[in-house]
Amino acid sequence: AVALAAAADAGRRIGVVLMTDGEGSHAGSARFGREQLVALRQGELARSLAALAGGAEVPVHRLGLPDGCSTEGDLTVDHLECAVAFARPLQTRAVWTTWEHDPHCDHLTAATFARRLAERLGAVLWRFPVWGRFGEGAAHHEAELRLFASPPHLARKRAAIAEHRSQFTDLIDDDPGAGLAN
Repeated sequence: AVALAAAADAGRRIGVVLMTDGEGSHAGSARFGREQLVALRQGELARSLAALAGGAEVPVHRLGLPDGCSTEGDLTVDHLECAVAFARPLQTRAVWTTWEHDPHCDHLTAATFARRLAERLGAVLWRFPVWGRFGEGAAHHEAELRLFASPPHLARKRAAIAEHRSQFTDLIDDDPGAGLAN
């Protein structure tokens, strides 16, 4: 998030390839069906990106992979070709993704996809841990991890995270099986 804010401040063009629509996060909710949850999550993402990019437009390309259960096998040549077509006009020089050792299937799928996309674009690949930095295996990979800290951008990062109310508040309180990892 901080890197995105820093890139926006540097005048770089930013685009987001969204792997899933987030529909799997509260699958047991009676009040938020799939369509309502997808709309809610899309709004959260839009507000989060606006906070990070300082109001600059951030186009989003949705892959529509299944949330909470994606695998490398879900990735098709069409997904890659469409993402390349989306990224090229943005003059993409760097691709940021979740870390390949993160213990969430969607994060692993994103890492695989991003590696392929970066290779096709001739772009630098940057990876970040989400949940992996807290697990037992994190110490084993500690040498790979670097902190990207940018104090001027931390307030925007906090504002962006706060937009994801469906994940970090009890906004959806009728699905006791849902957790923060979704």
